[in-house]
Parts: sequence; C-alpha cells; structure tokens
Amino acid sequence: LKKVDKASSKRIDRLDNNGFNLLHYCCSLDFTLPVIEKLLHEKGANIEGRTDDGDTPLHLAVSEGHWEIVKYLIDEGADKEALNGDGADIYEIARKKGHQALLQELEKVCSSILSIIYIMHLSFFPFSSVIRRSSPARRDLD
Repeated sequence: LKKVDKASSKRIDRLDNNGFNLLHYCCSLDFTLPVIEKLLHEKGANIEGRTDDGDTPLHLAVSEGHWEIVKYLIDEGADKEALNGDGADIYEIARKKGHQALLQELEKVCSSILSIIYIMHLSFFPFSSVIRRSSPARRDLD
C-alpha cells in the first residue's frame, strides 16, 4: 500500500518497459482487493487500461485464475465482453488456461446479470415479450 500511496495519479496508467502499469501487476499477481480498490478509486486507474499486448486488468486476473479480483472488477464495471490482443474474451481465456472453477463462477455471475437486465427490460416494456411472441417473424420460428 505504501507504493500505491506514493504513486502519482497523473502517472498511474503509464506503462513500464514490460508493457504493464501498476493495476495490471496487481491484477495478475493477486494483490489484495484494498490495493486494487485504492488504485481505482483514489488514484483514478483506468479499469479498461490495456497492456502492450492488449490485455485489460480483467483479462489478466482471469488468466491467472484470481476469482476475487475478477468478481471485484466485474462489480466495478469492467467490460466483460472486451477482447484482448489475441481476440479472446474472458471466457475463452479461462477455458484456455484450464480455470474450470473460475469459468463456472463467471457463467453464474454473468448469467445472473443478464437475467436482471432482462427483468428490468420487462418492467419498462411489459408488452415486449407478448409482441415478440406474436410477431410474424417469431411465428415462422415456432
């Protein structure tokens, strides 16, 4: 935490010679959540900042199997659909790295978020499901 306290907010997202910034290292090396929280909220680190290879902090945390950090970044609004420099999303990264437990947790979290969005959508547009079911295009599918 001392190094984070000393880090300048203006330089927090600057990449080093390895193409990483401080948040990238924290997410890939499994630092404690208070350090990551401090970087994001007090120092203004960019949650979507990319490494030279195109990885976001979320990609790095998934790649290393750090579930608590992954969940925290998702809760903080990290883009779950972002592709890295190799064109892989977080699900593909988890599968390639063999992080089956993390992949299962990701699917639970992300599917529950989609369910909430769908329920919210229905509360704002209660007849949209009826319209969709009775539309000519939908009848062709049945």
